[in-house]
Amino acid sequence: MAKKSKGEIHAELYYECCARFVEQARRGEYDEAIDTALESLEFVPVVATYLGKTAGEVPRFESIDFILKYSPLFLHQRSLDILSDFLKSKRSVARKLPHDALGELELACCQILDAHRAWNYLVTRESVSESELCQALGEPRDQWTWVTSNWEQLGLLLRDSESQPNRLRLIGSFSQRVRGKCPFCGAMGTGGLYKLLAEIKCPRCQRPSRYVIVSLQA
Repeated sequence: MAKKSKGEIHAELYYECCARFVEQARRGEYDEAIDTALESLEFVPVVATYLGKTAGEVPRFESIDFILKYSPLFLHQRSLDILSDFLKSKRSVARKLPHDALGELELACCQILDAHRAWNYLVTRESVSESELCQALGEPRDQWTWVTSNWEQLGLLLRDSESQPNRLRLIGSFSQRVRGKCPFCGAMGTGGLYKLLAEIKCPRCQRPSRYVIVSLQA
């Protein structure tokens, strides 16, 4: 049996990661799926070179697309930072990709800001109409529709179609552990969503406030 090349080995490891994060996402384990997609980046440089030589072209990498789509929806700024470091340190890889990965990363960074604003508005209200959300957060309307429609598909948001106009409400567990930041001094902390959304005294600056949710992953 011929010995496998480095490219073949890395390709197998990369596609194993892809199979894992697809299965994790199917089970609704998106935090774990994003982490697995990040793990796969280790194999992308060699796989890109290998496929460029054997297939004649470098495809879109499923794991990069997954990170770009789901990191903003789950408020994973850390994941976008890791992807940014990867693309900027591996510019030869970025140039081989059939799409503008850095441009798409820039868009994802804008989308995560939109998602943060939508989450912080929705999570403190029982329900809102789409027009109310857009009026509160500003135009363009499409950026909020992108967030809410994807959250609805992921089971994070419920649309009450019986009310007119339709009302939107978050249905995530208030007991889930999240990361938050003091709006005054920037101190980071983790805790239950319900606790961080209540007015608490910051252990660093001692000022009472409601923490700003920065990640749905503690």
